[in-house]
Amino acid sequence: MKDLLARVKEMAVGHSLPPAPLIAVNQEYAAPGDVIRAGDEVALIPPVAGG
Repeated sequence: MKDLLARVKEMAVGHSLPPAPLIAVNQEYAAPGDVIRAGDEVALIPPVAGG
């Protein structure tokens, strides 16, 4: 997971990521130590605020 975040932060949109974004793999929240495999669906979940 750390490798994924490092790669995304290198991209143009990476500067807008929060320090620890929520990540889902295959529609389930993922932990920092989880392994991403070929074919997995990965979602970076932006912070949101309600009110």
